[in-house]
Amino acid sequence: MLNEENVVILVTGGSGLIGKALQRVITSEDTEKKFSKRSGENWIFLSSADGDLRDQDQASSIFKKHKPSYVIHLAALVGGLYKNMKFKADFYRDNMLMNENILHLSKVYNVKKVISCLSTCIFPDKTTYPIDEKMIHDGPPHESNYGYAYAKRMVDIINKVYNEQYGCQFTSIIPTNIYGLHDNFSLEDSHVIPGLIHKCYLAQKNNTPFTISGSGSPLRQFIYSKDLAELLVWTLREYKEIEPIILSVGEEDEITIKNVAEEIVKAMKYTGKVDWDTSKADGQHKKTASNLKLRSYLPDYKFTNFSTGTNLQIKISFKIFVLGIKETVEWFLANFDKEVKAIFPDIEDDLCKRLLEMNGGNAENTINYLLEQQEFKADQQPSIPPRAVAPPVAVEREQPETDEEMARRLQDEDFARQLQEEENLSLQRTANQAPSNEDNGLGIEELKKDFIEGSKFVAEKSVETGKFIAEKSVEYGSKAAVLANNLFQRAKSEYEKTTQAKSSSVAGTRVDIRDQLSEHDLLNTDEEPLEYKKASLNSTSLVNTEK
Repeated sequence: MLNEENVVILVTGGSGLIGKALQRVITSEDTEKKFSKRSGENWIFLSSADGDLRDQDQASSIFKKHKPSYVIHLAALVGGLYKNMKFKADFYRDNMLMNENILHLSKVYNVKKVISCLSTCIFPDKTTYPIDEKMIHDGPPHESNYGYAYAKRMVDIINKVYNEQYGCQFTSIIPTNIYGLHDNFSLEDSHVIPGLIHKCYLAQKNNTPFTISGSGSPLRQFIYSKDLAELLVWTLREYKEIEPIILSVGEEDEITIKNVAEEIVKAMKYTGKVDWDTSKADGQHKKTASNLKLRSYLPDYKFTNFSTGTNLQIKISFKIFVLGIKETVEWFLANFDKEVKAIFPDIEDDLCKRLLEMNGGNAENTINYLLEQQEFKADQQPSIPPRAVAPPVAVEREQPETDEEMARRLQDEDFARQLQEEENLSLQRTANQAPSNEDNGLGIEELKKDFIEGSKFVAEKSVETGKFIAEKSVEYGSKAAVLANNLFQRAKSEYEKTTQAKSSSVAGTRVDIRDQLSEHDLLNTDEEPLEYKKASLNSTSLVNTEK
């Protein structure tokens, strides 16, 4: 790819963390020339609004429309640890469909080169360190995310078989943990750094402890999104192999999660209490990756010092990481609501932030929510739905949850979802009416409280009613027992009289007794005495009268 004319570079997942970094790198005046956009290049960044890449027809329409010369395939269904554990089939199927459509259509439309983005989670769970590009298929991945991992591994297989059979130039990159501007800061399914940033933000805002799962001892390699974008441009233009390449800082640059949290606290200027919840597992202690292959191609590649603009050698220092964290935090604080305001410029700051928090910090979900709920007008502010569901507690990607915690969380999520659906229906019926101030901002805890109080009231009334029925049953049962005893004594007396009568009259007397007893159903042991039945009916009638 050298000084070509009329080159179309199609980037799937162009609105995500890496896609946004690519846009910044190729257009920034501060970017080195070798990473900048060249004359004749037309970069097209796709988002989910351009079509569903899982659908073959929609994906084919995109290729037909843009006729790409090169493809950078970043689109994927991604999520944190818990989401991967819960939706293994979805992660496998959705990613397989996207990858198959993109790579096969690239062959059909004679795309010159495709670069797909993989992840270090595809490597075997049981392995030696450091891991390198030749170890991908040496064993099964970790059980927690094998749906996603196997779908990503298959990209490497497709790359090889399409190259062998059709001569396609398909390859892939394997970055380590990425962080930076435009990350997914959602509390539900973000990765460790953006999740901790958002969690610390809320702790500072609400004056609550900053609680982090685990001990903080696991080691990770982090690469800044801007550096990854530059290396991705180099891969597109210079890397010729089909075999994947790991894009990462060096082994010696691993840092602990505790280091990450401490630097986030400093960057956020958080002065509250920091708690480590050691009852939560740490997850995999390390996933050290080797970047020797990258260094063999780019021994002089320089990572950017975000503070002063000076350049350092490929060995990234902890100081540079701190500066990257600082810039990421500053961007988060300055742009937490920026994407929503780009669509809804008249929305008030406080309202926008509350809506974002309601949607877990995810700007795309917030925008979709506003678009679905009502048409936004310049003179009409969108309203937070009454009793909006509060976001779940932030979790780090690396920390597994217990079966009991997962069951409780899933139950809460189902409960919250049902409540939200009911609120949405109510909101649609009153779309032109603003909710009262006293209802604004109520969350799931208030709804749970109302539900518990209502359930308690019903339970108390049920107990009272049951107690009343029991008391009446005992009362009328006692009366029936007394009546039965009287009848028995009466029958006994009559029987004793008959024994003294003449034998000729005994049979008739016994018939009379049987007739008398039959009137009270005492000889029919399968039925209750008539008076007892009446008592039961009266008891039921009394209970109904109380309602």
